[in-house]
Amino acid sequence: MISIICLKWGTLYGPEYVNKLYNNLCKNITVPYEFICFTEDTTNVLAPTKPLPKLNLEGWWNKLWLFNPQLPVKNDRVFYIDLDTMILGNIDHILSNLSKGLYMLRDFYRPTGYGSGLMSWNLNEQFYLWELFQVEKLKRPLLQLPGHGDQGFIEHYAHKPIYAFQEEFPGDVVSYKVHRIRDKVEGGKIMCFHGKPRPHEVPELWNEYK
Repeated sequence: MISIICLKWGTLYGPEYVNKLYNNLCKNITVPYEFICFTEDTTNVLAPTKPLPKLNLEGWWNKLWLFNPQLPVKNDRVFYIDLDTMILGNIDHILSNLSKGLYMLRDFYRPTGYGSGLMSWNLNEQFYLWELFQVEKLKRPLLQLPGHGDQGFIEHYAHKPIYAFQEEFPGDVVSYKVHRIRDKVEGGKIMCFHGKPRPHEVPELWNEYK
């Protein structure tokens, strides 16, 4: 069994993003799992939630808290999904084969970089990232930490190797901007938007994604 988690903080993504993500996970997974959305505001969220503690953090920086070893989930192995991600097909084979260390997206523009929009790890192995973040954020402003945002911090400090989803599961994880728009390639089980446009700004996909 695996714990699938997402994070909703602030108003950038509304409750419909959580609900659609949860509905499509339910449609496309048959292996045992639990789903939890960590959020400070459950208004109109129909999916299972647990409270996001008041961390005095904004936006993506809250992701680092997910590496804390006391994360209230049932399983050591977690699978994290950004809300601007669409589940388009069955992902049983992905969830059933996450047996290594830390998995991240291969950055769609930097061939040696990583993105945090999709991640998987064992809580009892990667907790040092949360502990290190708590120390480092006291030394300097967050924007002066290594890399860019949470994913830059993780890329900089995570023990190597980091396993890229695109390399472990070829053809299953795609970018809307790179694959659908630039390369005109169809397919993929998981579609990442990573920035503009947001999924709701692509009505031909968003309206069909229920």
